[in-house]
Order: sequence, then C-alpha cells, then structure tokens
Amino acid sequence: MKKLFLTLCVALFSVGAFAQEKGEMAVGGSLNFNTDASMFGIGPKFQYFIIDNLRAEAEAVYYFKKNGVDMWTAIASAHYLFNVADKFNVYPIAGLGFAHSSASASGSVEGHSYDVSVSSTDFIGQAGAGAQYFFTDKIGANFDAKYQFGHGGTFVIAAGIIVKL
Repeated sequence: MKKLFLTLCVALFSVGAFAQEKGEMAVGGSLNFNTDASMFGIGPKFQYFIIDNLRAEAEAVYYFKKNGVDMWTAIASAHYLFNVADKFNVYPIAGLGFAHSSASASGSVEGHSYDVSVSSTDFIGQAGAGAQYFFTDKIGANFDAKYQFGHGGTFVIAAGIIVKL
C-alpha cells in the first residue's frame, strides 16, 4: 500500500511539472452567476504566470441590473494549477478585491413623490476551486465555483473562455 501511495505521489508531481510556465499570459471573459442576488454578470479577465503553475488573475464583473440593483466586482486572485490529464487542469482559488452595489427606488405615497438610492463599496475576499480545459494550444474554457465573503457573502459560479497570448 505504501508503494502504491508513493507511486501515485510521484506521478502527480511529475504530471504537474508539464503544466503552465512562468511568463505565460492569457486574456478572456466569463459569465458569472451570483447565487445570493440571483444575478448574472459578465466580465473580462487577465492571467499571468508568476512562476510555473502559479498564476495571478485580475477579473472585473458587471452584474446586470435586477430589481433596481446594480452590482460589480473587481478581484485579484491566485491559482495554483495541477495538471490532472492532457490539457486539463484543476486549481484552488484565493483572492481579494472590491464589490460595489447600488439600489434605487422611486414612487409616490398619498400624492408625495420620493426617490431613494443607496450604495455600498466593500473589501471582499474569495476562496474556491476551478478547472480548465484547453481545446487547442491557445484556446481553453474554465469553470469556477467560489465563495465571496464580505459584502454580505455569496456563492458565485463562473464559466468562461481564455486565449493564451
């Protein structure tokens, strides 16, 4: 049993060595779903490999207005890629950023008009996991599941396309 465990560990580390390399960059976009607010959003992302298998990602997401609520996030994350099969990687996600939301309402009560608006910008963090698959040497798709804490906390599911530069 010990030999089998050791063999698996060596295989995992040797497979991981063939993943991404320092200095590689990619750009892309994603479609996000914020489960707490039941809102869809889209946004661009940029990825840069700091060292082999460790990349930094900057992403901004604008969520489509729903029931008078606007929302956007801007987050920088780190991903450590584990190559589990040819062209397929999984990675943990850890990040920090900002979330902004604003809401407005207007109407009238007994002949008196009112307009109300509130907004909030908060520091947030996120933790989760993701997976990516490259269809070609340059074009890939990714899927992330992450919990964003701060600003009320929410679970976000994202899917996107990335293109290596």
